[in-house]
Amino acid sequence: MDDEIGWLPDWVERPREDQRDLASRIAASDEWVLDTAFGHWRDIVMLRTELIVALDYPRLLSLGRLLLRTARRIVTPELACNGNRESLRQALSSHSIVVWHFRSFSHKRERIAAWQADPSAPPVVRLRSARMTEEWLTALRDRHWLVHSASTGYSLSLFGRPGDFADPRSSALTSATGRQVMVR
Repeated sequence: MDDEIGWLPDWVERPREDQRDLASRIAASDEWVLDTAFGHWRDIVMLRTELIVALDYPRLLSLGRLLLRTARRIVTPELACNGNRESLRQALSSHSIVVWHFRSFSHKRERIAAWQADPSAPPVVRLRSARMTEEWLTALRDRHWLVHSASTGYSLSLFGRPGDFADPRSSALTSATGRQVMVR
């Protein structure tokens, strides 16, 4: 979703005010999920975020998955966003997503830690491995909070307090109300 907000066709950055407007419209809806939030509009969605799910995988795993996805998108007709395609030339440029990974990785970890330490921030589910993520998703499925739909993929229905979801191993996932979820 962040790429849909941030980029127009031909990898032209959407004007920042337009990005903020799109983010505002998304955050104003009753239910929404974002896979990240760019810094110049993060403040808008954070006001309505009730839960942050942070995939904080080891750098090598994250980089490996990024390289595999990038390679797959280069050799197949898979679209990235808004009709954009990744190319070998782009992947090797100074503006590539691989370069971005190296520039942003430690900052993201710092941001996750800051959210966890901030009592005014939404609860953070910090998942440090694919196994932790699968265990957390299994717990949600077992409680019928994560439902798979053939047409839309997975849908997360939260009932009760968002803090009930903060511990991926918690057995107290019985009553939470959150509707807005920021997945990171």
